[in-house]
Amino acid sequence: MDGNGGNAYELFEICSAEGHAIVRFFFFSYLFLTYGILCEDLDVVDHPIA
Repeated sequence: MDGNGGNAYELFEICSAEGHAIVRFFFFSYLFLTYGILCEDLDVVDHPIA
């Protein structure tokens, strides 16, 4: 978790300093995919007897 958070923060710093649209795209795609995975995990926890 800590390593992934560090990588995400480094990408965020690159976005702020350079402002490359491609970097922002991959950064937000990473956040979106991570959020989607978390939602799936929470859904499984909320409905264990699906």
